Amino acid sequence: MTWEEALQYCRTNYTDLISVTTDNDLTSAKSASLSSKTSRVWTGLRFMDGSWFWVNKDPLGNLTTVPSCPMKPYRCGALKAGDEMMMTWEEALQYCRTNYTDLISVTTDNDLTSAKSASLSSKTSRVWTGLRFMDGSWFWVNKDPLGNLTTVPSCPMKPYRCGALKAGDEVWENRDCNEKLNFLCSY
Repeated sequence: MTWEEALQYCRTNYTDLISVTTDNDLTSAKSASLSSKTSRVWTGLRFMDGSWFWVNKDPLGNLTTVPSCPMKPYRCGALKAGDEMMMTWEEALQYCRTNYTDLISVTTDNDLTSAKSASLSSKTSRVWTGLRFMDGSWFWVNKDPLGNLTTVPSCPMKPYRCGALKAGDEVWENRDCNEKLNFLCSY
């Protein structure tokens, strides 16, 4: 469902999309989002004419961390469902392949911008990606070409053979694959 469809549905059947302006709102929204079948749920947050606002006219508040000028199409607010999920790299890979397509690969500047933005809501300082080292080389598990956006050691020590992105940054790290981190799935 698109953001506009969600807005129309909520205005027809309820009052509006949710606004999150207090700690209680955030707790309620996160609790309700856990039953979602998607990784994110729409909120009433919208970017238009150079600024963010809640569509129900609530004050923006200080709980909202959003980019000052988001790239299209990232101009509608979503709350990440179940954002406390932390898994090993293998668990995250299985979860993403079962519920989405795969762990993300980052092969273009647009991919990197999207990954940085999505990682900002992470509860861990790094997030798992689909970057993996095996048989002497790094690769994306979805078979995308590696590209030149990733800089990791050419021959990492075991068990540091899984690729993570520093949340909100362009820093790549080889991490212990058994470490539990948040992760980014591709759709």
